[in-house]
Formats: sequence, C-alpha cells, structure tokens
Amino acid sequence: MLLPENLWWGDDRITQTLGIYEEYVLNQLIENSKRGATKLIDIGAADGYFAVGLTYSKTYKKCIAFEISDEGQKRILENAKRNHCDGLIEINGEANLDSLATALSGSEKSTVLIDIEGCEYDLLNDKVLKTMSNSFVICELHHNLVDDGFAREKELLERAEQYFNTRLIKRETYNPNAFSELDHLGDVQRLIAVSEGRTKNTRWLVCSPK
Repeated sequence: MLLPENLWWGDDRITQTLGIYEEYVLNQLIENSKRGATKLIDIGAADGYFAVGLTYSKTYKKCIAFEISDEGQKRILENAKRNHCDGLIEINGEANLDSLATALSGSEKSTVLIDIEGCEYDLLNDKVLKTMSNSFVICELHHNLVDDGFAREKELLERAEQYFNTRLIKRETYNPNAFSELDHLGDVQRLIAVSEGRTKNTRWLVCSPK
C-alpha cells in the first residue's frame, strides 16, 4: 500500500510504515473479517488509511467511507486511485440513520469503524445502534472532547449493551525494540517514533452481535 503524498488529517506515517498504527484496532478489524465480515463501513475515514488499506489488502471486499470534509474525501479518492482500489470504495459525506441503513443493506456482514472526534455520542442513538445490531462495531471514544464526557460515555456504553456484546480496548504496548530500523536512535527518539501522538489515553468500544 502506498501512503498519501498529501495529508489532510494527521501525519502518522512513521507508525503506518512500521505497521503499528492503531494496531489493536487493526487486529480487531482483521478478526472480524475472519468471522465473516466482508464490507467495511468507515465513519470518519480521514485520509483513508483503513478504507484503502483494508480493500487493497483484500481483507474486506468493499468499503463505504463517510467523511464530512470535502478535502478528506478528495484525499481518500486520490489514495484509492494510487493503490488501484478506487473501484472498491464508495465515498460519502456525513453519516446518519438513513445513509447507514442504506450502507448496511444487503446480505454481506459488515464491520462499522467509527472515529468522529466526540460526535459518536450524538450519532449512536438507539435507532442507529439497532440498525447496526447485526454488524460488528468498533468506535473510538472521545469523552475528553465533549461537555459532560464521562456521563455521555457511560450512557453510550449502556445503550450499546442493549444491542451488542461489548468490551473496551486500548493500546497496551509501545515496543520500539521490535524494529531494527530504529536501533541507531536514542531511547526518547525511538519512543517518539512509535508514538501515535495522542493527548489522552483513549479507549475503543468493540461490539459484536448478540
């Protein structure tokens, strides 16, 4: 997979090149594909790292990407074309109940990946969760980006538990010693190289159908 030459969202190309960017999320996406999910619904697709990578690698047969930024949509399309998988990716604007119902229609089993910087608490109401209830869902939680974040996160987790088996995951390891390419760097530089640059230790909600 060729990474974008022009970035819109954020520069994570070191960890992406090493293959460890959100590796704990990637492992779950791969596990879901092994459990029968063939369609990826990527909400908040940014530059298209997962949308492009998971179709390019044939982990998923198709992807429906949602990205509200026109610039982000442009970058996803550019990178999909660079990797010759643009025919496997449908690019849309903002996700809502109707557009998600359409995206999830059909007989294919889906994984829904959500990373929308705090808007997950508004998007994932009962109607949307029920619509997704036959799919796998992976959602980054951003309680630090919204008012009353802990309370809203608790409410979301309680809603999700009505429709899914749920658990929480986060990044557990930072192991620069796994990469001989970094051996010439000092300890601090090697740790920075494998950092994802997060301001908080965020968690991801992982849901599977009951």
